[in-house]
This record gives sequence, C-alpha cells and structure tokens, in this order.
Amino acid sequence: MRNICLVTNHNYAKYLKECVASLASQSQRFDQIIIVDDGSTDDSREIISKFCHDCNYALVINKDNGGQLSCFNAALEYINTDDYVFFMDSDDIFPHDYLEQISPIIAKEKVDFVFVNPVRFKDGERPLQSACIATAKTFTFSSTSALTRMIRSYIGAPTSCICMKGSLCHALLPYPFEDDWITRADDLLVYGSSIIGAHKLYVESLGVSYRIHSTNNFTGRNISPHELADWRLRHERFFTWYSHKAGLPKRSLLKNALHEAVLIPNSYRKRFAIPSPMVIFLFDFVLLASIIKLLLKSIGGNKRTFFGGCI
Repeated sequence: MRNICLVTNHNYAKYLKECVASLASQSQRFDQIIIVDDGSTDDSREIISKFCHDCNYALVINKDNGGQLSCFNAALEYINTDDYVFFMDSDDIFPHDYLEQISPIIAKEKVDFVFVNPVRFKDGERPLQSACIATAKTFTFSSTSALTRMIRSYIGAPTSCICMKGSLCHALLPYPFEDDWITRADDLLVYGSSIIGAHKLYVESLGVSYRIHSTNNFTGRNISPHELADWRLRHERFFTWYSHKAGLPKRSLLKNALHEAVLIPNSYRKRFAIPSPMVIFLFDFVLLASIIKLLLKSIGGNKRTFFGGCI
C-alpha cells in the first residue's frame, strides 16, 4: 500500500511553498506527492516545478483550468486501488507528524474513509506544530448511506482533512459533471462516499491546519439565495448519480435511517448535526403527511373519503 498526497492548486502561489514544504518535511514520508495545477496564471507552476525537481517522489499534472473536481478526475489514473490517498488544498498545511500519527490508526481500523479536524488559522498566525490535538479517540460510522439519503447528513470534513482508499476513489471518480464542482468538490467526496456505503472513521484526536483567508470560496462569507439554490440543484444531481450507481433509491426507508442513527452516540449526533431517532421519525411522518396532502389536492379528493372517514 502506498500513501499518496493529492494536492490541487489554482493561483495559490502565495501559500503553495508553505503547503508543499509541510509535505516534504513529514516525519514519515509520503510514497508519492501528486500536484495538480489547474491552469494557474500566477507563479504556481514555477514553484511546483522547482519542488518536483528537488523532491524525487513528487509528480506534477499541469492542466487547463477546470475546477477542483476536474483535478480529482485528472489524478485518478495515477492512483491504485490499494493506495491510501490524502487530499489537500494548496492553502492548507499538514503538521510535520500528521502521516506518522494517522498511519497506525488507518492500519488498525481498516476503513474506507478517514477524516480529522480542521484547525483554523489566519495569515500571520502560527499553524499546528503537531497533528495531535487531543487524547486518542476515534469513532467508526459503519454505515451512513440511509441517513445521508434521507436527511443529507454530512459525515466528513473539508478536503485537507480527508483520506481514503484508492478503491473508494475509483468508486467515486470520475464524476462526469465537472462544471458542477469548480469549488467545494469535497462535498462530492463526503456525501458520495456515504451514499455508496463507505465505512468512515473519525479521528477526533488529530487535526490539520486549515487556513482562513480573504479568497476562501465559502468559509467566512454569506451565501446568496441564488448560490444556495444552485448548490441544492448540484447536490440533487450527484445524489441521483451515486444512488443509481449503488443500486439504491435516492430516498432511503425510514427503518434503515433509524437503524443507522441509533448506532451513533448522542455526542457525535450533535457534532455532525444528526437528529435523534425520534426527530427522524417525526420528520418522515410530517413529510409523508405533506405528500398525501399534495396528492389529495392534485386529484381533488376528499380527506374523509380517502381515509375511510377516519379524519
């Protein structure tokens, strides 16, 4: 098994040197670093070229600008199914011991998808000096497909906090609608992996340095109603895509969602905004009642007649 770091970059020359330096200085070396430059017009390509010249296990893919998802798709041919892939945005930083700390956990747990905490820092602030941010603690989500399909549960973290098996990468990618995910393609990784049934491990004790700055696409700014509506349409498209790929209905059965929810301790349900089983049940009941109401309205039926005079 190889440990591969996949870095995606577009015009982040300002941060790129610090990012790749954090990869080269890992106390446990990556087997390969793949840097995909997405049509940068700043000094990024010169920085990457020098880094790859100095680092003999680094590989660059230069491509025309197409967005973050197109970078994931472009790197897929270099990823084997038995690899472990660490995703990274070029404005973030891995603590020097990140791979060393997470590798034995991955080897022990043998799960498809692993994520850690984003520890925010701003320009001028000191990033994490160690990946260890708390006492050792992990939790395995054995299944989140039904919860994700029913209530859109987000069981994951930003791009630089995610790593996964190469086989899972090949199950998720290539995703054809690249223009949908010019940015924020980590949504596709997080939701898509849940939908198709990945076992997920949350390593609560580890973190990576997640940079907050003025050019972040979403973090720290208000999203317009138009952007929100577009975001929902794009989500509906990939929910349909991955559900079909897994041979599942886009909306799960209530009993399956409840089964997954009861296996998650209350502290983690709160952390990932997963409702309690009772709230999920009520949500499903209210939704069903709304659907029946719409059906009755559309056919001009009478409620008392429809329910046999029960209401």
